[in-house]
Amino acid sequence: MGKPVTSQGAMVLARPKPGTVGETKRVVHLFLAVAQASDAVTALCGTSFSPRTLDVLDHASGMPCTACLANCPS
Repeated sequence: MGKPVTSQGAMVLARPKPGTVGETKRVVHLFLAVAQASDAVTALCGTSFSPRTLDVLDHASGMPCTACLANCPS
C-alpha cells in the first residue's frame, strides 16, 4: 500500500516505539515526508520525536493523534 498523499506531498504514519512513552500515548502521528535524515522530526500536531524512537507504519492502524488529524492538509 502506498503512502497517503496530500497537495503538500507524501505523509508518513508513525507511532512511538513500545517503552518510549506510556502505552496510552502511543498514538499514530502524521508527518510530512522528508528526504533528508534529521535528529528530530515534527508531527503535524507540533510534537517532535527522534526518528529512532518511532515505528513507521505501512498502513493506518491504531489510535490516531487527533491534533495531527485536525492539522492534516487537504
